[in-house]
Amino acid sequence: MNESENLVIRRVKKVKKHGAHGGAWKIALADFALAMMAFFLVLWIINVSSPEELAVIEGYFNDPLGPATAGFSANPIDLGGVQP
Repeated sequence: MNESENLVIRRVKKVKKHGAHGGAWKIALADFALAMMAFFLVLWIINVSSPEELAVIEGYFNDPLGPATAGFSANPIDLGGVQP
């Protein structure tokens, strides 16, 4: 038996580890950019609004449903408090 008969050649397929990665960062970046755009749009609207318009906006956020109609309560849980 000579050395050429005992020689084993092993070929290993190389796997590229720096292939295509997921694109989740693109979705996160788009969500962040959209949130920042909406935030600055709100800031701009507040900045250019008159005091009367600001009072209307404040009233909306204090009572988004407006005056209760048809006997429905504006609060989802009625705690029996005094109505204003």
